[in-house]
Amino acid sequence: MSHSCPPPAYAEETGLAGLTTAELLPIVTLRLFAMPWREPDQVQPDWRAGLTVAGLQDKGVSAFDRLFQIVVAAPLRLLDVRCPRCAYMGADEGRLLQLMSFLQRGRAGGGESILKEWLPATVARLALPAAQVLADALAEVGLRVPLRHAEAAFGDRFARVTADRGVALVQ
Repeated sequence: MSHSCPPPAYAEETGLAGLTTAELLPIVTLRLFAMPWREPDQVQPDWRAGLTVAGLQDKGVSAFDRLFQIVVAAPLRLLDVRCPRCAYMGADEGRLLQLMSFLQRGRAGGGESILKEWLPATVARLALPAAQVLADALAEVGLRVPLRHAEAAFGDRFARVTADRGVALVQ
């Protein structure tokens, strides 16, 4: 990849149990949005329901739809989106949260870098305004995705490294 993307803020397989509502809502919505591709012969629940109950009006729902219609139309690769019953987060679900967190804090460059992991650069630039509207809509109803740091995301592995007395002395 030619772009510089920030390290993931969430470790793969992060458990959903410890996440906030602001983090769970985008993940569950994405999982429900993806269900028709996963199980095309099944009747699917309405992915918009959670956003509507949370208070995101048409603007936020439309932004989510625009963003992921773009992602579905021109992905560089398949995204790691889990089924609604999975208790653990996929890598790209974590990236969605990081995208929302960056955009809610005015860090559009970091957000665009994440989109460029999913989409060609020109398409990522087209997707960025929809992602920004979604991030703003979430923030307007009090759903601010926490800004997590890569060190915290890798928990055990980082703790084991820093627990080493030699590493602690160097630091």
